[in-house]
Amino acid sequence: WRRIANAPIQGRYRHLAAWTGREMLVWGGYTEDWRSTQLPEGAAYNPRTDRWRPMAASPLPWAGGPAAVMGDDEWFMAATRNRGLVLVAAYDPRADSWRSLPSLPHLESRENRLVRTDSALILMNSAEGMFVLDDGAEAWVHSASKPIGEEGEIAILEQIAEGDSVAT
Repeated sequence: WRRIANAPIQGRYRHLAAWTGREMLVWGGYTEDWRSTQLPEGAAYNPRTDRWRPMAASPLPWAGGPAAVMGDDEWFMAATRNRGLVLVAAYDPRADSWRSLPSLPHLESRENRLVRTDSALILMNSAEGMFVLDDGAEAWVHSASKPIGEEGEIAILEQIAEGDSVAT
């Protein structure tokens, strides 16, 4: 074990973290617990150089949500606002820039999982099923209306991530 360089951001609770294959991305979170100050910022850590760099500001407010990574090209994040609208953005670590993606309408459950395939972004909502955003599409498609239990949800997302087709 060795101590790594100090991050340019403060310590946090309930943040998103993802490995891109080259960097560890840390985004959002709270100062102490969910009732404390939200932290709408992030940093990327490169273990080869033992250096951190601040990440560009996201177009999303920090309100929690899932993340998915596709190699070191893009990182996707969904944030749920209080009114239920699910906002989605993609982060390009090489360009240190974000782009907004189409949002989803109100979802009954805030329990979401996000996965990236070669050609689509998939959001699984525990109450309303699966939504698919194909690359270049301007809207999400609701492709499964029945809720899937935790075990089934995980199995489907693992199949999708491996490139297998899944009937909906």
